[in-house]
Amino acid sequence: MTDTEAQPIMDAILPHVQRWRLFSLHDPETWQIIERLEDFAAPLLECLWISTNDIWDKPGGLDLFRDAPRSQELRMCGVSLENCRPPVGSVKTFHFRVTAWQEWYSFHHFRSMFMDFASLTTLVLQGTVVDVEAEDAESDGWHVDLPLLTTLVVECRTCLDDYVVALLEALNVPNLHTLVLHLSDDTEEDSEKEWYSDLKGLAALSPKFGALQTLHLQSKMSQAFVRPFMKAFPNITTLILGHMTREFFIMMHVVGSLSDESWRRLRTLTIGAIHYPAHSKDGRFIEDVVSFVKSARKGRRSPVDTVRVGSGIVCQGRPAVRSIRAQLSGAGVTVEEIPEDLDIQYQRLMKEGEFCEVEDVDDESGSGDTDEGALVDLD
Repeated sequence: MTDTEAQPIMDAILPHVQRWRLFSLHDPETWQIIERLEDFAAPLLECLWISTNDIWDKPGGLDLFRDAPRSQELRMCGVSLENCRPPVGSVKTFHFRVTAWQEWYSFHHFRSMFMDFASLTTLVLQGTVVDVEAEDAESDGWHVDLPLLTTLVVECRTCLDDYVVALLEALNVPNLHTLVLHLSDDTEEDSEKEWYSDLKGLAALSPKFGALQTLHLQSKMSQAFVRPFMKAFPNITTLILGHMTREFFIMMHVVGSLSDESWRRLRTLTIGAIHYPAHSKDGRFIEDVVSFVKSARKGRRSPVDTVRVGSGIVCQGRPAVRSIRAQLSGAGVTVEEIPEDLDIQYQRLMKEGEFCEVEDVDDESGSGDTDEGALVDLD
């Protein structure tokens, strides 16, 4: 967007800045608009969403709004808080997305991002945010204190090894209640031993997450993750498996039966979708769920009293939830159907409303028209 293109937009919307509640800016080039907002206060602004791939190097960066005392939600994609600094003191939800072309943060810069967040309760980190191989990565001085944070979502294209462990180690979140992990792993599992070696750091996190109640694993996970998860997050009461493999579920059963590492407070088990071998889909899933729940309750390893199953899981020609409910009806277990696909719920969390990553548009006509732009909601 050129200065000429930005001027009529600003002339139209700036007279109403005192009434703005949502400011949503999605344009490959945003510098011209953001620079014009430096000296303005937005007393009613509640949500601020910025998505760009514009890089500017103005010395000292830009202050986005002089003041926004009612701001509750901040979403930033493709731009760092070093270059663009909105008021964050009252922000409760921060969604930070790093694009493939952005440089990763050192732990020092990652920590500095959160110095002014005084009210943050929900943090979404999308993409590889921290460079765990940076020189300062081994320092114990770069812990990020977020005492009010209750929900953390981490999505990245990596296996659950050094990056995620280092990120969780860096966060001091004593009141974290819900952890959501979505990991896209493009590597091959060479051996179970290698996976366990990668996850030793995860198992050692246990003292930090004593308050964690809900563990949501949205992506498929190797069965080798089960034991480290049980050690790292021993007190969870709710386990959500967006995509469950039979190997992962069997390992939950085996580890819980043969060791003291079971989730002893687990009460609610949610399964959104299954990835079973084609030859074992007909009835094996139902048998696995019923066997796990009855064994856990009988052995007093886990007091599971609620099972939630995705409506899309069909076994033996009928919704699996019906068969599971019938077989657990006398065991004091409530079996519910999830009315909406967990993938849809997750995508709503990650891309709510207009928030998405903008892409360069190559307009051969030369008109420069794109679908991106600025959206302002008034009262």
